[in-house]
Amino acid sequence: MKTHTRILAIPGILVLALVSSAAADSLKLIASVPFDFVVNDTTLARGVYRVSRGNSASAIMISGDRRGAVVLGQSAASRGNTEQTKLVFHRIGGQYFLREVRFLDSTGLDLPETRTEREAAERIASGMMPAGVQRVEVPLMGRR
Repeated sequence: MKTHTRILAIPGILVLALVSSAAADSLKLIASVPFDFVVNDTTLARGVYRVSRGNSASAIMISGDRRGAVVLGQSAASRGNTEQTKLVFHRIGGQYFLREVRFLDSTGLDLPETRTEREAAERIASGMMPAGVQRVEVPLMGRR
């Protein structure tokens, strides 16, 4: 059983290595996120995150001091000139969900709704939580 686990782990490690090396050669930005947030049904703590865009238009790597995530989404259609490179969150109740990444060249990534976000929306619909989804933008700054 251990042999099978090792064999299955190798492709995952290779994928992360490829995404990491592709991201290392491309755009690198910094975001100071002042709240905990959910991405890919994983909660990341508030803090400073490095955002890298690799060769794939549908992958972004977000890495902090302690945790990170590879974010897969749908390449966003042009929405006109973007004045600022930014992360866009949806705030539902007290939770924040990363939903978009926007770049100055009018490209971006739209992220799918996660299970956790759907559950929060259901709590709103059932009256367990105050209604409303708030859009919150966090700027991405400088290269590092």
